[in-house]
Amino acid sequence: MYPITHTTLCHLHTHTHTHTHTHTHTHTHTHTHTHTHTHTHTHTHTALLVCSQHLSAWRHRTISTA
Repeated sequence: MYPITHTTLCHLHTHTHTHTHTHTHTHTHTHTHTHTHTHTHTHTHTALLVCSQHLSAWRHRTISTA
């Protein structure tokens, strides 16, 4: 149950950030697009990194418990 909840949280975060990126891209085409694209990539990468750390911690806890 815990891993599913955490995965949903990560997906929700990524979806929200992608929506923001789309809105910003529509508002300003050239300058904001370049800046936002870089920020989106960094932010998404950070989110995936955090998810990996939590997943590893959960997996370690499961092995230790078992």
